[in-house]
Amino acid sequence: AEEAALPAPVLERRLKYAIPDNGKPPPVKSTVGLVLDATSVSMVVPGGPAYKTQNGKRVEKLDTVLAIDPDGKSGLKPVAPSTIIPLLRGPDTVGSTVIL
Repeated sequence: AEEAALPAPVLERRLKYAIPDNGKPPPVKSTVGLVLDATSVSMVVPGGPAYKTQNGKRVEKLDTVLAIDPDGKSGLKPVAPSTIIPLLRGPDTVGSTVIL
């Protein structure tokens, strides 16, 4: 009932990104607070890690993610739509560092 009240674009994104093809909910993952369309930022979640200013810069809507250092130590790796999610997850632990 709650989902019926959500705007159509939100429901479409949930179906496209949140529910895998097997229909089972994915395991809980840590997050950087970004909604992506391929490598383009569709939304920065207010209060999420990506929303915070770092070194005088902040991720903004319509930015394109070009490279990610998945653990904050191994260096920037170029991203593609097929590699961006695994790189963003990095070690997938709360408090870990991922550099865009």
